[in-house]
Formats: sequence, structure tokens, C-alpha cells
Amino acid sequence: MRFTMQGGRVICCSLLRLGLCAGVATGAAARADDAQSPPAAPAAPAAPAAPATPVTPAAPPQEAAAPAPAAAPAPAPVQIVAQDSGAAPAQAKPAAQLGEVMVTATKREESVRKIPATVDVLKGKDLEDIGAREMEDFLKYIPGITLQEGDTNNSRTISIRGIGPQPGANTTVGTLIDDVSMGDPYASYLVPDLDPFDLHDLEVLKGPQGTLFGASALNGAIRYVLNKPELGNWAFKGFADWLHPEADGHGETYGGAVNIPLGSTIALRAVDVVQETPGLYDDVNANGKNIKDADNGYKRMHRFMGLWKPFDRLSVNAFYLQQQGHKNDLSIANNTGGQFIRTNTPGPSTSSQAFSVENLDIRYNFDWFTVISESSHSTKTQTIDYDTSALLEPLAVAGVQSLRTYSFINSRSDAQEVRLVSAGNGPWVWLLGAYVNRYTADLTENIYVANTGVLGSILNTLGLIGQPGDLLNLLFPTPQGLSVEDIHYSPLTAREESVFGELTRKLFNDKLNLNIGGRLYREHMSGNVTLGGVTAPLGTLENYGGDKTLQAGGFNPKASITLQATDNILWYATGAHGFQFGGFNEPAPLPTDNTFPLQYKPSTIWSYETGLRTDAFHKTLQLDGTVFLLNWKNLQLQQTTPDGVTTYTENVGAARSKGIETSIRYLTPIPGLIFVNVGSYIHAKVAEPYTTSSGEFVPVGTDLPAAPRLQTATTLSYNTKIGSLRTGAGVTFTHEGAAFNDIEHDKVIFHFNTLDFNYNLSFPYVFMAPALTLNATNLLNTHSLVGAQLDHIGNASDGEFGAFVRPRTIDLRISLKL
Repeated sequence: MRFTMQGGRVICCSLLRLGLCAGVATGAAARADDAQSPPAAPAAPAAPAAPATPVTPAAPPQEAAAPAPAAAPAPAPVQIVAQDSGAAPAQAKPAAQLGEVMVTATKREESVRKIPATVDVLKGKDLEDIGAREMEDFLKYIPGITLQEGDTNNSRTISIRGIGPQPGANTTVGTLIDDVSMGDPYASYLVPDLDPFDLHDLEVLKGPQGTLFGASALNGAIRYVLNKPELGNWAFKGFADWLHPEADGHGETYGGAVNIPLGSTIALRAVDVVQETPGLYDDVNANGKNIKDADNGYKRMHRFMGLWKPFDRLSVNAFYLQQQGHKNDLSIANNTGGQFIRTNTPGPSTSSQAFSVENLDIRYNFDWFTVISESSHSTKTQTIDYDTSALLEPLAVAGVQSLRTYSFINSRSDAQEVRLVSAGNGPWVWLLGAYVNRYTADLTENIYVANTGVLGSILNTLGLIGQPGDLLNLLFPTPQGLSVEDIHYSPLTAREESVFGELTRKLFNDKLNLNIGGRLYREHMSGNVTLGGVTAPLGTLENYGGDKTLQAGGFNPKASITLQATDNILWYATGAHGFQFGGFNEPAPLPTDNTFPLQYKPSTIWSYETGLRTDAFHKTLQLDGTVFLLNWKNLQLQQTTPDGVTTYTENVGAARSKGIETSIRYLTPIPGLIFVNVGSYIHAKVAEPYTTSSGEFVPVGTDLPAAPRLQTATTLSYNTKIGSLRTGAGVTFTHEGAAFNDIEHDKVIFHFNTLDFNYNLSFPYVFMAPALTLNATNLLNTHSLVGAQLDHIGNASDGEFGAFVRPRTIDLRISLKL
């Protein structure tokens, strides 16, 4: 039984910083004499091209020094390329061009516009300039992706191109820190939301990424690329940030990063961020509780990195990262009308999350290939203790606390990958790799009677509970109190073993590139289930406890073709297959409900994509377009038993998503003025009919949840230089089309417009290069519904829960650097 609100915040583009919005990494422009002008919207989906040379031992390039402030960031910051002035007047070229952005999304360094797929990029500097703190601050710049916020991080879901998980089902979008996967093999217990300070860039890979990243990236991945230590360079940067949502509290954030060289072969880098999170939702109840902005909290992130490069051929990079967060209440309301208030939780609700990563990357360059070894250990922990009295809505509103839920999840993952990457720029480009991952998790979910914890503590003190098999131990399996249902997985394990590779053949002087690749994988999952609480004897009689196992395997292929038709036109087409882990369902507390399968199978997807990348007017205008078709089979859909008590996951039918994504980036004739428009139009629908557990027939053509048809983001930004001062401003307008909250279309969500503004001012030649950035988001102050859930007991609704667009917010940031 779960009491989670799967709400959503869509990624509509908000104020880009003086750079532009949405698309795929390419560059924006500013005046050529403005050395480093602000980034622009994410560059359009990258056009395929033969993979470039392998990433050098020193890892991705570092951010440029002292860039000028920018306006609202757009997907894939634009780099500006200055031109020589020696050409004849008739052939004169503009002072600035849209340059190319290099990424490592394909496990080798190459231009984002040469990749035969769609990759959206946001540069780390842009994210800092807009005061980004979390996913909802920056994913809105990328069309075709939606972020659905729930009450806690374990109920958050991300969809790409209309393909996304239902609450409680396995994730369809992977989350990576560098190349370390942070996903869960089944369900989605905690989606890491890394603070974006001091990133090299953030890459959003659209379409199946199983060939390179495995089962956690069924239809895409979000990849945080960290800034690496720099040899021979002392550097420091820091900031102080103040955030104030209208009519709510405020939160401060402080952060800093320092790079320390030790001799000529060693460098260290340390990063630390401390953040206060302002609350939005008031918690009011008839029992006298009246807490304003109850869901406030904090977040703390730090990481330590080291680079050792004893000679040119060898490099060793290592890092340790940890982030912790806490919220004092749920970020949901018990209405869907835009009121940030909840009145049906008479008791308190708290949640804490933490994750950590340790990674060792060793690279050695031979003459014709590079050997790369990546070893990682990651952990994720989440503790939630919240009031679920709303299951008995009339009593909860009247102030009576009846039931609570305690959930604890602790997962550990150890991964090893070894790959060989071809060197040079010859006609054959290849990559071979092997990957092993061992995942273990302990999971407890206990629904217990409120205010019985004292009794449990007394019995424990008297030594009357704690013996396996004892009735009292069954009824009080944890210190929280009398348990109605306690489900404990220990351990829950998964093992993935795979070999993968890609091969590209370059023909006709690199005008035509043919690429094939694939991943041969095998996965094994197991779980030991222990039942406790009042309903445990019933569940045991039904044989719903004990060991569970699930195995799967297969081959995940991909192929692409890239044609450089002219110097300014590139066409590509890609076909790729993706896969997703299966998993286990928790047993129902009532035997009469145990009619559903205890396991659900992996789901698979085929993606077909073709696109054009074009440059015009001496690379000051980029017009890009992508058309795609996705066929998803064996969807993992969350269902509810007829009495409304238990949720479970089941494979159902098929779905199809088709659409188009466009990107326009224009460096206008007015120096420093940049225009960017990105958008997507998507039809994501059921392709095979099925009947839900509540008996509702879902016909072919039914819209998939959280899949708006139209998303657009338009940014106009201006940057200029006045003596030694740099300043700029930008305005971004976004539109998020309407969608439904679930497959049964209980509520319409999204369907709103936002207007954001950004102003920046910097003094790059003054000591410590002080910079000031002002961001005003959601100036229209829309309170549109971005996530909703209706709870049902039988055929009756006993309550509704909603999450809304963050209200009008002012953010002020002061930055320094050396």
C-alpha cells in the first residue's frame, strides 16, 4: 500500500540567462570582442557523424576562465567563435559565429552536432548564472522532457518524448554522474538530484541508450559531467544566493570550489554547497496545527577530486561525492485548484535522502587505442515517516491521526567497466567494452497505527519482542508502533553483466559514416520478502513471502547513417533498441487482493529517428529538425486492487510515440542580440488495448500520462560590453501543453505559460571578478497543476492531491572567482 503523490513539474523553458533556451549543445553568440559571451539555448539535436577521437586521459575539458555573464541558459550553451578581419569586403564574415560544443555523451569526445542522435546540453557556467539548484530549475529548458514531482524524491518521475514510468514502476530515464549509473534496477527508490554547481556540463540523451549505458536508460539519460582537477592552475570560485518565492519563505545557498595543483603531475579539486530550501505548502488541520511553508528543508553537497598524470600516456582521475537532503513536510496539497495548502494530515511528515559516489578512472593511451578502466561504488539512502491518515479522509480532516507509513531504503551498487577506444582519425572508429554491476538493497515499508510507538518501546524494553516468530514481534516489527502491514526486502539484489561495442566506417572523405553497435546482456534479480504486522499471517498463508527470482537477457542493437550533404547540411538516421529491468510486486495485506502476479517482465522499446542539421549566413543561423517514432512493448503500469488498498505493477499492451523536435538559433545582425526557439510536438498513445484493474477499458489511441503534445521555449537575450564592465539581459517565454495525470485521465495537468527574466552584471577585470545575477521566474505567477493523484477506495474517491508550478520567484546571486 502506498500513499505517494506522483505529481509533476514539466520542463517548460524558463528564463534562459543571457544565452538562450532549449535545443542541443551548439553555441550562442555574442560580440566577437566579448571574449566569452553568455551561453545560449541548448543546441539542437546533434547530427550524427563518425565518432571522434577517443577521450584523452585528462577527461572532459574544463570550463573557460572568467566568461561574461549570460542570460537565461538554453539547452546547450552556444560558443562564440571570433573571425579574422582580413577577408575582402564582399566576402566579409560576421564577427561571431555559432560554434560547436564538445561532449562525451558517447564515451568519446566529439562535437554534439556530429552525433547521430539528439543530445541536449546545458553548460555548467550557464546553470550557475541562472541560480539553478535542482532539476526543475534547468530541465525546463529542454523540450520533449517532463519532470513529475511527487511528495518525495522516490515518487519523482522523468519522461522523455512521452515515454515515462508510472508511479512505483521502473524508471525509463537513467541518471548518471559522469559514467556512474545512479538508477535502481527495479522501481525508483530515489532519483538523485545533484546540485549543479561546478559542473562541466549537463547532457540529456534522448532515445534508447542501452548500448552504452545499459538497462537504466530505456529511452534516455541525464548525465552530470563534473569539472575535473586542472594541472598547474590555482583557481577558486564561490557564490552566495538568495531565493524568495512569492508569499512564501526564502532560502540561502552558499557554495565554493577550489583547484589546487601539487607539482606538475598532481591536482586536487574540492567543492562544497550548503543550501536552504524554502517551503511552499502550508500544513493546516482542525486539530490546531498551522505550519506555514511546512515543506522547507536543506541540502548539502560536497565532493573531492584528484588527478595524477605522471606522463602523457597515463592519467588517473578519482572522486568522492556525497549529497544529503532533508524536508520537514510533504510538498503536496490536498486540492488541485492551485492552493498551496494541505488540511488532511493531522500528524507530521518528514523525509531524508542521501547518496554518495566513489569513482576511479584510469586511462592509458597506446598508439592506436586507449584502455579505460572505471570502477565505482555508489550508495543511496532514503527515510520517510509520514502521515497517511488521509486514507480515512473524514477523520483526517477532522484532526484524527489514524495511520502512518515508515519507509526506509538503503541501496549499494558496485560496478566495473573496461573499454578500448580507437585512437586517431582513420576510416575505422571503434569502441569495445565489458560491464559488470552488483546491486543490493534493503527495503522496509511499514504501515502502522499512529501513537502506538510508546507501547512498542515499552514491550521492547521489557524484552517481550524481538524473538523471531513471536506474535508480539510480528505485530511490532519496528519501533514505530503496532503494524498493520510490514514488508521487508532483505536483500533485494540485481546483477547485470554485459559486453558492448560500436563500429563506424568513414567513407568519401568523411562525407558518409555508417555505424553499428550493440550490447549483449544478462541480468539476474532476487529478493527475500519477510512479512510482518496484523496482516502477516494472512499473507504467509498465501505464500507471498520468501525468496523471489527473475532472470532475463538479450541483445540490444543500434545502427545509424550520417551524410554530410554539403558543408552546411548534415542528415542522419538512427535505429536503436532499449530495454528495462523487470521486478517484483509487494504482497497485498489482504489475501483476497493477492490476485496479481508477484513479478513483472522487462519492457523493450524500438526508436527510429532522423534529422537535419543546417547552418546558414556564415554560421550565424542554425535550423535543425528531428522526427522520431518509438514503439514500446510490455509497458510496466501501476495498477490498484479493486478495494483501493494495494498498488502493484503489471505488464500491459504497447504504446507508440511519434513527434518532431525543432530548434532555431540566430545571431542577429545586432551585436550581442541572440534569438532562440526550440519546441516539440509529440503524440504518445496506447497502441494495444487493455483493461485496468478497476475494470476501465483503455482503447487504442488513449494518450499516455504526462505527455503534453506541444512544448516550446523562446528566448531573446542581449549581451554587451561597456569598458571593463559586462552586462546583459534575457527574456524567455515557455508554453507547456495539456496532458493527463494518469492512464485513466482523472485530471488535466500542465497546460500553462511562463515568462522569465534575467539580468546580469560582471566586472571580469576587477579583483575576484565580482558578478551579480538577478533572475525572476514565473512572472505570470501561474499556479497550474503539474501533478495530481486521486485516491480511490473501491469505486469512490476519498481525496485528491496536487502539486503546482512554483509561484513567482526572485533569485539574487553574487559570485566571485580567482
